[in-house]
Amino acid sequence: MSASPGSSTTGRFVVSVARWSGGWDLHIDGDGLNSGGGVTQVTNLDDADAQVRSYLRSVFEADFSDAVIDIALPDATRRVVGGWV
Repeated sequence: MSASPGSSTTGRFVVSVARWSGGWDLHIDGDGLNSGGGVTQVTNLDDADAQVRSYLRSVFEADFSDAVIDIALPDATRRVVGGWV
C-alpha cells in the first residue's frame, strides 16, 4: 500500500478473527495490502474496528477513518451477555 504520511486512505479491509485464551487475533487483508496485511489483537471483540484502524494508521502513517472495515466472524461466534463466544 502506498500512502503519504498524514494522508487519508479509503478502501475496504476484511478482518478474519480467531479466538484464543487471551482474546482475539485479527488477521487483516484488504485493498492494496501486500503480504496479507497484518495481524493485531484485542481482548474484547467490540474493540476490533478501532484496533484495526489504529494498527493500519501506525503501520502506514495514514488516516483510515473513512475505510470500510468488515469483521468476518466465524459461524459459531455469537454475542452473549458480557462478551462474545
